[in-house]
Amino acid sequence: MHQCQFCTQMPNQVVQCTACNHYCRISLDKTGICGVRLNKNGVLYLAVHSRPSAVHVDPIEKKPLYHFYPNSQIFSIGTIGCNFKCDFCQNWSLSMERPGDIEDRCQQEDELTPQQVIDFCLRKKIPSIAFTYNEPTIWIEYNLDICKLAHHNNIKTVYKTNGFMSPEVRSELVKYISAINIDLKCFNEASYIKMGGRLKEVCDNIKFFFDNNITTEVTT
Repeated sequence: MHQCQFCTQMPNQVVQCTACNHYCRISLDKTGICGVRLNKNGVLYLAVHSRPSAVHVDPIEKKPLYHFYPNSQIFSIGTIGCNFKCDFCQNWSLSMERPGDIEDRCQQEDELTPQQVIDFCLRKKIPSIAFTYNEPTIWIEYNLDICKLAHHNNIKTVYKTNGFMSPEVRSELVKYISAINIDLKCFNEASYIKMGGRLKEVCDNIKFFFDNNITTEVTT
């Protein structure tokens, strides 16, 4: 369990998460919509920090990124949970997992610290790291710790995301990531609401990263 950075204390031991645009207000012993950000004794914790559920070395085109380091390998890492509920999700076995006891579930995963991720990439000469498989915004503290170490070791970091991160998160991410692929799932607000998000915030974030000189690709 790792204390969350992106949150605000509220009265009666309620914590407001600021990782994504849901801004969940989380009561004691409850999680936000994502299922992995847990209020314990009035403090918000990330239950999946250093506990990935999926790791793999991929061709970068699988992310998919077409205009960023083509024909290179990328270290891909993901956890569990999501802040959306898309019924067509390709990685539903990870993203839709909602364990009854998140602490017990995460204790079963093998630990992989940010430093271990960096050491592996340096040893294997892998030039970049992707936060992918499930929505990386919900485990921002884990991937941000990896980003900071990667930045100091000349390893690039990229996001594969639904684009629903909060302004607080995007302002921090833009300091470290080099590329991002954002899913623009449709142009219909009603459909976005059914999936658990909103169209405007996704479009705003696409524009934000593009305007801040991050290599920005969009999956439709």
